[in-house]
Amino acid sequence: MGDKPFRYPLDALLRKRRSDWKTVKVEETTAGQVVDGKSAETAEAKGSVAGTEDMLREACRDGLRIDPLRHHLLSNYLSQQRTVLKQKHQALVKAREVHERVLVNLEGIGRGIKSLEKHREGKEEEHKFERKGLEQRQTDELWLLRQGQRERDRN
Repeated sequence: MGDKPFRYPLDALLRKRRSDWKTVKVEETTAGQVVDGKSAETAEAKGSVAGTEDMLREACRDGLRIDPLRHHLLSNYLSQQRTVLKQKHQALVKAREVHERVLVNLEGIGRGIKSLEKHREGKEEEHKFERKGLEQRQTDELWLLRQGQRERDRN
């Protein structure tokens, strides 16, 4: 019994949690990349809208007259660009929400792992303490047996 190595009954759970953490970490990295991509797309759409608006402002400032048909086409084009910008912004917001949920999940799993590791360390220390106590009792019993044998030998 004194030579029995420490075995933590929740090692399988700890391994499972570590595996889950690695999987969720990959998800978090992917979600972060999606956010970066959506952010770039949104910035590009924003730049496109701003460029079109600036071009129209310059034309008005320079006194260029835009015929009604062309004005109607430009207005529809700008409206379409704003719609695309709004959709890209909504996609970015959703991607950020997903990323945040994955981060929260990752942090929760990380806290669970730390808790299990701390519990394991405590149980291992308890096992070592019990082992030392058992070894000491065995040593004491052996000493007492020798003392008893010496007493019997003297008599």
